[in-house]
Amino acid sequence: MIYDIVIVGCGAAGLFVGSVIASTLNKGLKILVLEKKDSIAKKLLISGSSQCNFTNFNNNHKLNEKELLSNFSNHYGDNNNFVKSILGNLTPYDLIQYFKDLGIESLIREDGKVFPISLKSIDIVNTLYKNSLDYPVKYILKESIKTISYESSFIKLISNNKNIYQTKYLILSTGGNSYQFTGSEGDISSLLSPLKIKIKSFLPALSSPILEDYNMSKLAGINLTDYTMSLWRDKHRNQSKVINELNYLIPIIKKQTGVDFLPIFNKSGSLLFTHKNLSGPLILDSSRFFERGDLIVIHLTKFKTLIDFEEYLNKLFQQHPKRIVKNLFTSFDIPKKLTEFIFNNYSEEVLNSKVSDINKEIRKKILVDFYCMRFKIKELGNIESAMVSRGGVDIKEIDKKALNLKKYPNIYIAGECIDIDGDTGGYNIHFAFACAKTIIKHISKQLKNKEIKVSI
Repeated sequence: MIYDIVIVGCGAAGLFVGSVIASTLNKGLKILVLEKKDSIAKKLLISGSSQCNFTNFNNNHKLNEKELLSNFSNHYGDNNNFVKSILGNLTPYDLIQYFKDLGIESLIREDGKVFPISLKSIDIVNTLYKNSLDYPVKYILKESIKTISYESSFIKLISNNKNIYQTKYLILSTGGNSYQFTGSEGDISSLLSPLKIKIKSFLPALSSPILEDYNMSKLAGINLTDYTMSLWRDKHRNQSKVINELNYLIPIIKKQTGVDFLPIFNKSGSLLFTHKNLSGPLILDSSRFFERGDLIVIHLTKFKTLIDFEEYLNKLFQQHPKRIVKNLFTSFDIPKKLTEFIFNNYSEEVLNSKVSDINKEIRKKILVDFYCMRFKIKELGNIESAMVSRGGVDIKEIDKKALNLKKYPNIYIAGECIDIDGDTGGYNIHFAFACAKTIIKHISKQLKNKEIKVSI
């Protein structure tokens, strides 16, 4: 079975490849999509609570395209330089217009998240699929590739059903290793390892970690908006750049934990207390940096340093010396239940004392407890329940301008099987779509340069 282009995996990236082909390549090529499951785009269908949040305007859809692209690429961890050129081939403006041309209007929420106006992911899937059929693109379900052989003039594929395929161009969009019931089972490792391509181990991303001695179930449902989280790591394990502006907390953290932790990362956003752990965008987006044994520090005040907070407290104590301790602290911009939870560490005698009657030791403890909360990571989250995974094909193996393998130029990699993971809020789906656009754009140039249609 001979084809000009074969796409392996029909998730977000594979499906978008099929649709983009229809508007990019000349008619006459034989295009095949192979999907291991019994239906296409299973993970895309459940994304965004089945509403399909497919891109994001970073809380500001008034940005011009250049400003938006620069901001957008910062939502992919340390790999923003790699993704910037890819995203340049399909900006949020481009993607919204693309769907509009296919008959799907977009809904842009106040928080910047973008959905189909119907709030139904099935509309995105059906539209992309039907558009690809106009080319036509052929789909075969329940067919997975087991081996890849790179020959001089073609690529040979052998499937689980012992079918043999030949193609000039191969696009691998097999997904990561999260939500495995959708078909994302880390297949890229077994496919490319025999070709000596470096594959990084898959780990959970956009996943809440398991915390030691988490006892915050009474706070479940409390959402902290616009708070800062810092990540700390044992200096003997640390290979990251230290955040020097948080050095003032180092002796306090060491006294409380007995470990020489160093601050390596900080970020602001919203977080949520649940019955079992911490969650919300701030935690999920930071999870790509988490390691077992790390310390998560939640900063509860808006003061930049502990010294600033201490000066504020001292002034407050001086102004209200006869105020009862527990009444004074409920005036802080901290949820009442959280304040009460912190007060559980103190006796009723202390809480009902006048501010002027508490000693320096108690004041110091109150200062620290209300400045930040500390949580030690026992284990990373479960990869099967993670929204996406980190890991996959090492970006050093890939030409970022075309997304083909440097060692095997006619093999292209798209979507989550690349070692790229974005923040929550549509960034991962957008990246998958942008990969598809980048690849087909490059293949189109290859075909035009040869001035002939591919024929094996």
